[in-house]
Amino acid sequence: MSTAEARGVFHRARGRTLDAFPSEKEREWKGPFYFIQGADPQFGLMKAWSTGECDSGGDEWGQETRLTEQAVRAVNRLNPKPKFFVLCGDLVHAMPGLVLPSHNFITRAMPCGHRLFPCLGPLWTLSSMRTKITSYLCWCGHDLAHSRTAGMPWRKEQTEDLQRVLRDVDSEIPLVFVSGNHDVGNVPTPETIEEFQQTWGDDYFSFWVGGVLFLVLNSQFLYDASRCPALKQAQDQWLDQQLSIAGQRKCQHAIVFQHIPLFLESIDEDDDYFNLSKPVRKEMVDKLSKAERLELRSREPRASLAIMKNSSK
Repeated sequence: MSTAEARGVFHRARGRTLDAFPSEKEREWKGPFYFIQGADPQFGLMKAWSTGECDSGGDEWGQETRLTEQAVRAVNRLNPKPKFFVLCGDLVHAMPGLVLPSHNFITRAMPCGHRLFPCLGPLWTLSSMRTKITSYLCWCGHDLAHSRTAGMPWRKEQTEDLQRVLRDVDSEIPLVFVSGNHDVGNVPTPETIEEFQQTWGDDYFSFWVGGVLFLVLNSQFLYDASRCPALKQAQDQWLDQQLSIAGQRKCQHAIVFQHIPLFLESIDEDDDYFNLSKPVRKEMVDKLSKAERLELRSREPRASLAIMKNSSK
């Protein structure tokens, strides 16, 4: 399915909001509801990992396709229907544009020149079904010293196949897309952000559902924005505005979606490839604490964070 065709199927975020949920109708609490969260369909990862070529492989994605189809069928069977289905990044495996490893990426992921770390495969969190595929890959400093080609092979095909599968999601269940590093690059650029926006919609936005404010963030800006500092600054200012509006409207519940979790086990844990740095964690927790009740969700279900203010209510 082409990008143009996808526009007619998916509710793509535009203007920093999602038109599937008119804010005027959704700002008031109307009773309990639920949504489905998934992450890392990452078409192409399994073949790339199995051949030891996670950096450049991934010419097959049949297994990922079957798992995603299974998830779609499970979502469609749910009754009552979920309000929406959110995918928290790494939609396909092939990286965008010219992707160079940042100094931040190298020193944190490989302090001794090489490191064995988990690559998340398709991970679905459904109401009572959770399939997690965890892979392990050895990255070597020598390999990371070479740039990848301008646009990894199969990116277009992986994207089209994922869109084809997601087209079968019940039309009454809107899809919400979150950007990950395989979507905008380990070190995003204005070009990779523009590509994501054209294909999947805005990389950060907000929407209201049933009186709950949902905020979608581009966590790559929090990881390494060295090649697009102005875009990070724009998201920072936008987030401050959103939190201010939430306070003015006395929003009682807010939920943040992003790809990279602030931490995995503890807010004081060491910096790692799969979390954000300690200074960023502190800054984000301090900022998000402005909300009355806030929950942060990422690609890692175990890393959910709840923030609540003391209140006499």
